[in-house]
Amino acid sequence: MNRGQIRTRVESNLSDAGVFFSANAINDSLQDAYNEVASRTRCIIKSATVNQVADSNYYDFITLGVTDYLATIGIFNNETQFWLRDDLSLRDFDRLRRNWELWVGSPQFWAPHSLKYIAIAPVNAVVTTQTFTLWYWAIAPTFTLDSDSPLIATDKQNLLENYACGDLLADAKEYTKAGSYLSQYEEDIQEYKTRCVNLARADLLLRV
Repeated sequence: MNRGQIRTRVESNLSDAGVFFSANAINDSLQDAYNEVASRTRCIIKSATVNQVADSNYYDFITLGVTDYLATIGIFNNETQFWLRDDLSLRDFDRLRRNWELWVGSPQFWAPHSLKYIAIAPVNAVVTTQTFTLWYWAIAPTFTLDSDSPLIATDKQNLLENYACGDLLADAKEYTKAGSYLSQYEEDIQEYKTRCVNLARADLLLRV
């Protein structure tokens, strides 16, 4: 379905409940739903080429141009043609080498630092054209047209419908009616999240 088709379903459900909202209000709720589904299930996977940064261990991929970045899946070093290892934490970096932030060489490891940064070690002191291929989970794109379709499995696009109906009915103080939609939404999103995790696990096994 596209946004227009999902909105029509929401409008029908709200009308049956004796509640009416503008198209813009429903669109806003559908966007909120899309944002939440993408962040909770990590269902959108993308890749991007990112320039290596000279003498810097900490990478903020959003400032490096990956504007829809949510979290890192894997990093491929295009210079060495190897994946960076992701089986060590920052504490392990300290065990591996106390002064790892001064470690110079071709990048071999990455680890999460915070919601904003990941850490990479070692790093090149001088970088010219070296790049990484970043595989990442992405945030939901913004709906702009009614013809836009969500990047969600077709059998789970009812997540947006149920979220929007529950959200808008709650705004109208129809809490009992809202509860039935939101309960179904929570049940379905947990199932979809499990599916996405299992697919990611299968991809990892293929990579190994």
